[in-house]
This record gives sequence, C-alpha cells and structure tokens, in this order.
Amino acid sequence: YAKIITRANGAAVYTLDNKISVGTTYYYKVRAYCKVGTELKESAFSNAITFTPELGKVLNLKATSASTSSVKLTWTAVAGATGYDIYQVSASTGKSTCIASVGAVVTYTQYGLVLGTEYIYEVKAKKGTAAGAKSDQVIGTPLLPKPNKFTLTATTGTSQLTAGWEAVTGADGYRVLCRDPSTLRYTLIQTLNDSNLTSTVIDAYSDGTPFVAGDMPSIRVQAYFTKSDGSICVGQAASQITCEVK
Repeated sequence: YAKIITRANGAAVYTLDNKISVGTTYYYKVRAYCKVGTELKESAFSNAITFTPELGKVLNLKATSASTSSVKLTWTAVAGATGYDIYQVSASTGKSTCIASVGAVVTYTQYGLVLGTEYIYEVKAKKGTAAGAKSDQVIGTPLLPKPNKFTLTATTGTSQLTAGWEAVTGADGYRVLCRDPSTLRYTLIQTLNDSNLTSTVIDAYSDGTPFVAGDMPSIRVQAYFTKSDGSICVGQAASQITCEVK
C-alpha cells in the first residue's frame, strides 16, 4: 500500500477523479492520526475495500436514415472508452447480436438494409476487457430520400400555391404537408398516388379552410412507397418553404 493523501480532521470524503483507470481494481485502507506534542500517533488501518471503475452507459444514441439501404447511428462519447460495440436486436426474439466494433468514434453506418424495414440498435462502450452498460434501444429505418429541387410559388389573384419537386426513385407517390396555424404541427393535406406527379396546386389548410391573400402557409413534401404488406412507408420530408398567398 502507498499513501495517496492526508486529509485534515473533519474531511471524511476524498474523490479520486482522473487518478484511476477503467477496468483496474484498486484496494484502499484508511487510518486516523493525531499529534501529541511533536509526536505523530496513528491508529490501526481500516479493513481493506476494493473498487473497480466502470465505463459509463452510452447516452443520446440516435438512428437516422442514411440512404434507402443504410442507417446511421450517432451517440455521445463515453469518458475513458477506447471503442464501442454495435448491437442489433431481433424484433421477434429480443436477442441482441454484435454486428460491428469501432474505435473511439461516435458514429457508425450499417449498409445492406431493406428499404422501409425497422432495425433495433444498442451500443456499448469498451476499454480492453472492461465494458459499460448498453445504451437504450433505438429504431432506425432506411427511407426514401427527400425530394430535391422543391419549390413553392404563388399565382397572383388565385389564392393558390403551386408546389414542384424532382421525382424520387422508388416512390409510389407523394404526400404534401402543411403547418397548422394553430398547432404549428405539419398535417397531411394531399396524397398523390402517382409516382410521375411532381407538382400540385394547394389552396387550403388541412381542415379545409381556404387560403386567402396575405396568408403565409409553410409546406413540405415527402415521397412514399407501399410495402409488401400494404402499409405505407413515408420518406424524408423536404425542408419547409413558406410562401405568401396572393
């Protein structure tokens, strides 16, 4: 044993920040002392205790669509970690399988996935043989990309807006969204069941209230495709455009 610190009377807490390493076991003893004149009197040592620092849990794990066949994971770095293990969880069995190991980075992209399929992920920090707790689970889904060259124009005297965009490969159609003036949330106002349609005229909010001159609707558009089970999988939405009605 080596003395690491001497504390004054009444100071019963000592923090070992930045003085210990993850995965290493440390043994500690404590004893009291006092001075009698010029002589130092020391008590017997306490019983020894052991402590092994552990890596923290991965936090802020997020999964986003990187393409129609890939998902990108990002997370917050864990102090002391030299790498991370990436796990994929079976939706049917709950079994967690390590699919990749990376170094001291905070991102990983999985390729070769199926468009519109949900994938469940966990990430765990590691250093040598030591490992932290797994992150909370997140779900990532490869999606259709947002439509490019999205435009929104007003035609004077009509109280109408015309939205246009480039076709998205793999789309079965498009959905047009408008921000509700009262809730500020985007709601569906049109579904275009034709992949060849790349423009539409908009003249009302989702509740049917017609646009009037001076209104400033915010519009977004997203592609969708129909999965084999008949359900709809919507893609990423184009950034909103706000346009004054004339």
